[in-house]
Amino acid sequence: HITDSLKDVTNLSIFNGNLCDVYFEMGNYSKAEKYADTALLYATMQNNEKLMAIARNFQGNVYAKQKRIPEAIVALEKAAAVFQKLDATDRIYTTEDLLAEVYSLNGDYEKAYKAMLLSKAANDSLVKWRYDDDIVAMQTKFEVNEKDKEILLLAKNKELQQQKLKRRSLLMIGSAVLAALALCGIWLLMNRNKLRQRMKEMELRNQIAADLHDEVGSSLSSIHMLSQMATNQESGTANKDILARMSDNAKETMDKMGDIVWMIKPGESEGASLKQRMERFAYEICSSKNIGATLELNELEKAKLTMEQRKNFYLIFKEALNNSVKYSGTEKVDVAVTTQNKQMTLLVKDYGQGFDPDTTGRGNGLDNMKNRAKELGAVLEINSASGKGTTVTLKMPV
Repeated sequence: HITDSLKDVTNLSIFNGNLCDVYFEMGNYSKAEKYADTALLYATMQNNEKLMAIARNFQGNVYAKQKRIPEAIVALEKAAAVFQKLDATDRIYTTEDLLAEVYSLNGDYEKAYKAMLLSKAANDSLVKWRYDDDIVAMQTKFEVNEKDKEILLLAKNKELQQQKLKRRSLLMIGSAVLAALALCGIWLLMNRNKLRQRMKEMELRNQIAADLHDEVGSSLSSIHMLSQMATNQESGTANKDILARMSDNAKETMDKMGDIVWMIKPGESEGASLKQRMERFAYEICSSKNIGATLELNELEKAKLTMEQRKNFYLIFKEALNNSVKYSGTEKVDVAVTTQNKQMTLLVKDYGQGFDPDTTGRGNGLDNMKNRAKELGAVLEINSASGKGTTVTLKMPV
């Protein structure tokens, strides 16, 4: 009833066939026939040959019990033909066995004999299959026993493997401990290097602070003294000279302060900022003296320099250019930066009167340049001769 309400046609054919079988066993052949007919109806709706043949087999059983031999023969022959087509051996056996009985009751012994032979052949096949199944079962049992033996051997092997794994685990733990100690050593070494770097930066900042105290402090002291002199003198030409010197000192102080702030400014580690500062200084100092400046500083944009390198490189350039502009009497200055084989080269060349390094007195400027070059691990060369200009070359490892 539930299946009928769901319109499950597939199962309705099977369930009606089962009801037919139940009523057939109960001896209620009228109801059995009714359910056999209904099973055939649903099987036909599905166009399912096998279910149709099973339903006709039910009909043939009912007709045979009711001695409706002709109807039984028609239903059973249709069912047998389908079972033969589908090679359904178990169905062939039961259907042909029943057909042999019906043909015998009808007096058609020839067809009864043929049906009996077909039934016997199907039964022999079933017996053979059962025999084959028994052989397979015995073989399977034998294989299972062999597998059990293999399992026992595997269990022993597993125990041996576990012992090996335990030893291997101890080795791995030992290796892990050694690796951890090695990592700790690396970490300590890295921290030590970082501490060295910080100490180095601290030294550099202390040096910059000393420069700030010495250079800017002396300039401010000079401005203070000149302002007192200007205050004590009456206005006039001398007073104007003092004020001009004060202005120069103030500008120089501002420039030095700007340089120091730029050197220690966080994030100013790229060469591009160094290039911009060198260009600005060169154009300012050269334009004030009407000196032509040719700058080739593009290599600095790709350079990765530390704070110390930037500082000393810039101050050497500044000192060299300042000397050319102030003392050489040149009309033209060339500045170029090149990089090759992990070496950065700075070239500052003027076309002025030059000087003889052996006879000219050495000032603080040249000594400062050489000291800064030494701090960089660089080579500083000053080539000059009277009347042939001056070339300052700095070769710095990068």
